[in-house]
Amino acid sequence: MRRISEEKQNTVERAAVSEKPEMTEKQRKIAILVTVTCVFLLIIAVVALVWNIVSIGTLSARRAELERQSEELTTAIEEGEERLEYMTSDETRLEFFERYAREYLGYVYDDEEVFTGNAA
Repeated sequence: MRRISEEKQNTVERAAVSEKPEMTEKQRKIAILVTVTCVFLLIIAVVALVWNIVSIGTLSARRAELERQSEELTTAIEEGEERLEYMTSDETRLEFFERYAREYLGYVYDDEEVFTGNAA
């Protein structure tokens, strides 16, 4: 029996020697500081990622709106160029001025009669 208890004691002593020594108080403080720092940096990285995703979404919507406005302005420019060409071409210049004078300025030819929608 004594032999068995000596073997147990030797096994316990070897296990105690093979175990890692416990961390000192300074090592624990350093480990906690490193862990807290890593968690803090991870939180900052996640916040920055979310911020960038929101910014990308906002900028994408703004880009789509600007592209739509660009298309509208391009169409307006083309229409304006067509109207300018119509007003300045030799064939249609007189037609344009006559039409403008009749519609907006109220001009009529001498032998024309003007009828208004007002009935007496």
